Parts: sequence; C-alpha cells; structure tokens
Amino acid sequence: MWKYGTSDGVEEKRTVFSDAKTTVHLPRARWYYPNGGASGFYRFLLDDAALDALVPAMQTGLAAHERLNLLDNQFALVRAGQRSLASYMRLLAGYREETDRAVVGTLIDHLAWLWLHVVDDAVEKPFATLVEELLWPQWQSLGWDTRPTDSDDDRLRRAAVAAALGSIARSTTIRREARQRLERYWSDPKSLDPNLVSVVANISALDGDAALYERYLERKRQASTDPEEEYRFLLALASFEQPALIQRTLELTFSDEVRVQDCPSLLAALLGRRQSRPAAWKFVRARWQTLTEILDPMLVQNLIRALGQVTYQPAAAEVCSFLQDHVREETRETTAQVCEQLRLDALAVERLRSELPRALTQHSG
Repeated sequence: MWKYGTSDGVEEKRTVFSDAKTTVHLPRARWYYPNGGASGFYRFLLDDAALDALVPAMQTGLAAHERLNLLDNQFALVRAGQRSLASYMRLLAGYREETDRAVVGTLIDHLAWLWLHVVDDAVEKPFATLVEELLWPQWQSLGWDTRPTDSDDDRLRRAAVAAALGSIARSTTIRREARQRLERYWSDPKSLDPNLVSVVANISALDGDAALYERYLERKRQASTDPEEEYRFLLALASFEQPALIQRTLELTFSDEVRVQDCPSLLAALLGRRQSRPAAWKFVRARWQTLTEILDPMLVQNLIRALGQVTYQPAAAEVCSFLQDHVREETRETTAQVCEQLRLDALAVERLRSELPRALTQHSG
C-alpha cells in the first residue's frame, strides 16, 4: 500500500506487483511512503529527493508504526551498503519532535550502534553534537522530574533520552545533574523515578574516579538482599572509563564479588563500550580456558555472542579465528552465527567509518 500526501490531505493506493518492474501513479503527490500501514515485509529505497519531501510531513502524515518502519528500513539499508550514511542523516530532522517511545528507542539504538562501532576519536565531538541537537528538544519537554500526567511510555522515553544525552552526546549538563541526583538517591531512594536509577548510575560512572568506584562496590555489597539494586550497580561498574578501573572491573569477574552466572553479563557490558572493548577482548582471550571451565554451555554461548561486538579490524578477524579454533560441539552453531554476522558488521563498519566524516559535514552544513 502506498501512502502519499496531496494538497487535499493524505491518500492511499493499493498496488499488487505481478512483475519484476512496474510503474505506480500517485496523482498530485507531494510526498510518498511505499509501505503504508507498515504491513509489508520488504525493504524500499527512497532517493534523496523523496526523503527531502517526506521528512517535513512525517510527523503529521505517517503513523508512529510507519515512522518506526521508515527509520528501521533506512538504517538496515545503510548497514547493508544500499544507502549512504548521509541519506540516513537526512532523515533525522523528521524525528526531532518524535514523542512515540518505540520510535525514539529505535532511533537511540541506531545512534548507539554508530557510537560504538563507527565513531572514532576524530569524529566523536561532531557526532556528539549531532545527537545533542537531535534529542535536546525532546529533553526540554521531558525534563528530569516525573509529571502527574506522565504515562509509562513517557517515563521510559525520559530514561532513554537521558541515557543517550549523557553517554553519547556527552552532555556536561546531563552528567552534572545525574551525579547530583545519584547522591540524592543514595540518601533518599524515593527521590528518583525507578526508571532513571540505572541511567544516573551509568552516566555518573563515566567521569567517575576510584573513590566513586569504591562507593559503587559498597552499594552493590549492601544491596545483597535487593537483587535488582545489586545487579544495577554491578553492571554500572562497566561504565567507568579510566583504564585502571576498566582493568579492575575485568579482574573483578574472577573474584567473589561477582557470581558465576553474572560474569558473562559484566563482560558483555565491557565488550559493549568503546573505551573498554579492546581491553575486554584481550582479557577474555587470555582467560578463555578458565571461563569455559566455570561457565555452563549456555553462558559460554552468551559470551560468544557478546564477542560479536568487537567489530573493528584487525580484532574482528582475530575474534572469529579464535572462536573457530576453540569451537565445541555445543557452541558450534552459535560460533558460526556470530562469525558470519561479525564478518558482515566488520565490513559495514569499515565502509561507514569512511563515510561518517563527510556525512557529518553535510549534516551540519
């Protein structure tokens, strides 16, 4: 189903494709969207002219699930090399006023993937600026404090936007306030929306020193009767960015501080952060024999999947070679899946890293 806008409003047209190529006529169309209702299971290519026409009409002309489908479609094409990263960034302006939680969550997932896999030191600042400019209008309408009229989706959207502004946009305003709210939370747990506790813990850890690290450890220990709080501050240890603290967290995985069943989750968190990923891969490789001895097969498979986050070269090739050299019968299928996806992701990352500087320049211009 085609959805398109005219001077009279939004129209729809259903078309059955029976040939490899056909022409669809959309009378007086000012913009069009090739998957009305987001009911079709297919990808679609929009050129820059079609995107430029669609972006201003998205919030009024498309339903939330259609905006989600459009975003997901474009990002999948970018990762597959069918569209440029610049074309994806042309689309972002249409999401500045987005209020649907699922759409915002998907958008942030895309930005987080780019931040982890594609952004390097040379483009970190302009990419962070892009994220802040994109999400700050939403934050101004949400703010830190829960409102009586907030829905559950509003609370979840607030948490997602705060996390992205603090960790990807590197907003000093968000980081400063997160630290203050963490202190208040430690004194009065009711002072903070439960959806924001992990957010402020992770954001505060980014600039944290050894003294704050000790406080996180102590909080984890004191929460032994509160599994959620204990797990929250355990995983937050992975957000500390000082090299010595990254190494300390890695070593912690083999201590009494970490339950065996939580070890893969903590290592996965470290493998999923730009600052700790190289050290985490080196650590896992060195301790692999011990890890496979203490973890049951399902947890080993979880750890193998976590290694799929090591998408930069030459480490990506090293991961695949290592996993294939250490494959077991119970991990054979998972290893094959991870290596295939890692191969594709590494190719995408290499291509997108070359595209990103120009895409950011075009976007800011």
